[in-house]
Amino acid sequence: MPTILRKNGFRFFFYSNEGEEPAHIHVVGRNGEWHESNS
Repeated sequence: MPTILRKNGFRFFFYSNEGEEPAHIHVVGRNGEWHESNS
């Protein structure tokens, strides 16, 4: 999973093959918690 950015304890990354899912970015906080969009 390539990391795009690390900032203020957050890691922004993507998986290169998530099957049929549209392209999107994952965000994990410094404690390992997932952050999700409401959109």
